[in-house]
Amino acid sequence: MGPRIIGWGKAVPARGLTNADMERMVETSNNWIVERTGIRKRYWAGPNESASVIGAEAARMAIKRAGISPTDIDLIILTTMTPDKTSPATASIIQRKIGAKRAATFDLWAACPGFVYGLATAYNFIRTGAFRTILVIGSEILSRIIDQKDRRVCVLFGDGAGAVVVQASAEAKDDPSNFVLGCDSDHADVLFVRGPFDVAEEAGPPGEYFTVMQGPEVFKQAVRVMSKAGQELLGKMNWKLSDVDVVIPHQANKRILDATGKALGVPPEKVYCNIDRYGNTSSATIPIAICDAVDEGRLKPGDNVLLLAFGAGLTYAAMALRWDPPPAPSSA
Repeated sequence: MGPRIIGWGKAVPARGLTNADMERMVETSNNWIVERTGIRKRYWAGPNESASVIGAEAARMAIKRAGISPTDIDLIILTTMTPDKTSPATASIIQRKIGAKRAATFDLWAACPGFVYGLATAYNFIRTGAFRTILVIGSEILSRIIDQKDRRVCVLFGDGAGAVVVQASAEAKDDPSNFVLGCDSDHADVLFVRGPFDVAEEAGPPGEYFTVMQGPEVFKQAVRVMSKAGQELLGKMNWKLSDVDVVIPHQANKRILDATGKALGVPPEKVYCNIDRYGNTSSATIPIAICDAVDEGRLKPGDNVLLLAFGAGLTYAAMALRWDPPPAPSSA
């Protein structure tokens, strides 16, 4: 028995903001944003939307596509930097919202690579036989940890959620060496979010726990660590670049995606990008991209998929998958 993804889903808040909307908020322009980031739209949560609200919505879609009941879920892993509360885990709140009463729950904090960390964790739980059916969700409300008056940062980030159901299957084509997880903490100061629990001189002012980013350095380190992780994983898997059908990277910046693909030697047409529609949604970018890539026919049964991500810490991750979902249930 090996792990395979049997369901997937996504959700975004109701409020969408185009670059024209951003022009009315801060001193910027559509051309500047598109040329430097590739972003044309992002979604920001309203007062009644949270990581658990949109995370539960994405989870329901994934559960429906999987053709299972919420009570079939053994474990919920939520990856987020923006939990509803400091405690309990937001995964526990989602458990109640979706009725997954049997499921164990925990939140996983690994910044933008969090979803890949969570997916690798789910795969290994299933390999050991500890659990049979696991729900992995990436859900972020980044609009609440950015200074919406900072034109360098606020145009980049959006809110959203994506989820997958992973289940043990006798038909799964599995390789336990299919992931690389790492952290280069020497560069942890190029991207971080202030918080209330740090030493006094580093903590953010109350109500201003905002993202701090050194843009040029983030660009350089992102390309370095994602290409390094991808090369290491291809070596572990004994894959050639020609074996990869589609690369789904963390959607941080179109120029980062292009540069990473070039560093790896991957043809541009194999690198999936949907950042223009959502902005950077941190750990939600990859599961949202999986959903869109399937809908667009860019991700097809039998494809070899390479997931790549980086984030604050400086954490990074790569994971290789054989996309081989079961046929959709009639109710999906």
